[in-house]
Amino acid sequence: MVFENVIDPEVAKQIYDFIPDDCETMNFDVDDWPFPQVIPVLEHCAEQYMSHKSNKQKPELLSIHCFSLQKYCEENNRSFYYEVHDDIDDGVYLTSPVYLTPDADEWRGGELIIHGNFTYQDYPHNTLQVKPKFGRAVFFPANVLHRVKPWMSDTPRKTLAFSWGLKEDWRTDLPSRDIPEI
Repeated sequence: MVFENVIDPEVAKQIYDFIPDDCETMNFDVDDWPFPQVIPVLEHCAEQYMSHKSNKQKPELLSIHCFSLQKYCEENNRSFYYEVHDDIDDGVYLTSPVYLTPDADEWRGGELIIHGNFTYQDYPHNTLQVKPKFGRAVFFPANVLHRVKPWMSDTPRKTLAFSWGLKEDWRTDLPSRDIPEI
């Protein structure tokens, strides 16, 4: 599910400036996150996302991650963002990247590619491509395979990723790895 303009532009700029350009990853516990004003609106989005699912549990924010993706080149072509991966870790049920990089007209690459059931036969028809856009949040199950296309702009692509769990143990009822409806 995609939500637009989830963070006030002034706050997004503050967060963008807070993330060092050369920072590959910074991780925060919820209580240590220096921009708590963004949490309620993301909680609302997560609750809206879950209201459309068969599992109606209330999502619980577990952690926040900051990423700064540099222009794709030989030195950074092994970044795990470019490889197919999932975000399941320590009870994470739902993931939601939020794009912070302004000047979307200069964006080249960096699209989020969400894969359905990963079979050679279906590729590339089993993928969903989400174009990064300032203030856009994308919610999808953490067990869904995804990757980022190479980022080709000179300005770093800065993104937040929110990791969500559920109040009750959900591991016996993992969501499908089919392409989610967003």
